[in-house]
Amino acid sequence: MSNFSALTSKNFRLYILGSFISLNGFWIQKVLIGWLSWELSQSPFIVGLAVLFTLSPTILLGPFFGVIVDKIDIKKAAFLTYISFLISSIFFMSLLIFNLLNIITLLTYCFIIGTISSANHPVRLSLGPRLVFNKDQYSSVVAFVSTSFNLARLSGPMIGGLIINFFGVNTCILVACICFIPSPIILPFLNPRKLVIQTNKNTTIFDEFSEGIHYIIKNNLIILTLLISSFSSFFGRGLLETLPILSEGIYKQGPSGLGLLTASAGVGALIASISKILFLKQVSSNISIFVFLIMILISLNIFILGYSETFNQCILIICFLGFFVTFIQISMQSGLQISLLDNFRGRIMSLWTMITFGSGAIGSIFYGIISEIFSINFTFILSGIFSTLLIVFCIYYKIIVLDKNL
Repeated sequence: MSNFSALTSKNFRLYILGSFISLNGFWIQKVLIGWLSWELSQSPFIVGLAVLFTLSPTILLGPFFGVIVDKIDIKKAAFLTYISFLISSIFFMSLLIFNLLNIITLLTYCFIIGTISSANHPVRLSLGPRLVFNKDQYSSVVAFVSTSFNLARLSGPMIGGLIINFFGVNTCILVACICFIPSPIILPFLNPRKLVIQTNKNTTIFDEFSEGIHYIIKNNLIILTLLISSFSSFFGRGLLETLPILSEGIYKQGPSGLGLLTASAGVGALIASISKILFLKQVSSNISIFVFLIMILISLNIFILGYSETFNQCILIICFLGFFVTFIQISMQSGLQISLLDNFRGRIMSLWTMITFGSGAIGSIFYGIISEIFSINFTFILSGIFSTLLIVFCIYYKIIVLDKNL
C-alpha cells in the first residue's frame, strides 16, 4: 500500500520542499566544517571535538527546546530556527572572508550551529504532522521527512565536496547560505493545525518537562517505543558512526574506503525511507512482530560483520544495516507521532531525538573502547550477541507488560 497521502496537503508540499533545500545546506556546511577542522589543525582530536561540539547541544538542550515548542506558536518557532541557520551561515562566511577563522572560532561556530539544530529538531518533528489533515497521514509525513533527510545526506556532501574541490571554501559557504533562504520565505504561507489543548502559561519549564516525563511513564507503548529506538540506535547507529574503524582498522582502505562505506549506509537508509512511502503505510502506533524481526536482523548483521573477510562483503552488510536501522527509526517515530497529542508533541519528540542521538553517540564510544580492549572483529560478534539479549527483553516487555495491560 503506497503512502503518498501527506502530499495531498499543499502546506506539507511547500514545507517539505523548503526543508529539503535547507537540509542540503546543512550537509554542505557539515562537510565544510569537517574539511576546515582538519585543514586548521591536522588533528583527528580536533575533528572529533568539532563533531562533539555540534552534537552535544541536541543531547543537552533538546528537551528544553521541546518544552518551548509546546508553549509557543509553532510557525514562529520554525521561522526563528531557519532564519537563525541563515544568519549563522552568513556569520561563518564573514569569518572566512575576513580571515578570522581559527580553531577557537570554528569550535564556537560548531556549538552555535549545534544549538540551533537542537531547537530545530523538535520544531521540525512537531510541525510536519500539524500540516496534514488527520492521523492516517502521519506515517506518510515521517516517511517523506526521512526520505528528504537521507536524500540530502547523499546529495549535500557530494555537492559540498565538489564545490570545495573546484571553487573553494568561500563559494561552498555561499551556496550553503543560499540553501537556507527558501524555508523562511515559505513558512509564513503555511497554516499548521492549532493546538487542541493549550498548556497552562503560568507553569514553569521544569513543570512542563515533568509533565512530559509523567506522560511517558503512564504509557507502556511509548516506553517500549523509546527502548527499541534506544537499542537500535546504540548498536546500529553507533556502529555506523565508527566506520573509520572498519575502513582503516580492518580493511586498510583509507579515505576512499570510508567514503564507500558511508555512501553504502546512506543508500540503505534512503531505500528504507522510500520503501515506507511506496509499500509500507503505517496506520497504528502498535509495535508488530515485524519490528522485532528487523531488530533481530540488525543483531545478525552486526554478528556477521565480525566474520566478514572482504571489503565488498563489508559494504553489503553496512548497506543492509543502514536499511534496517533507518526502517526501525522511521517506524518508531511514526508510531509516536500517531499516538501523541499535539500539545505533547514537542516534548516527547525532543526526548525521542535526545535518546536516539545520545544512544548512537554512546554506542560509538562503546564500540571504540571495546575494540581497544579486544579485537575489532570480536567486538562486533560480542555486540551481536548482547543486542540479541536486549531484543529478547523488549519482546518480554511487550508480551508481559504491554499486551497484558491492553
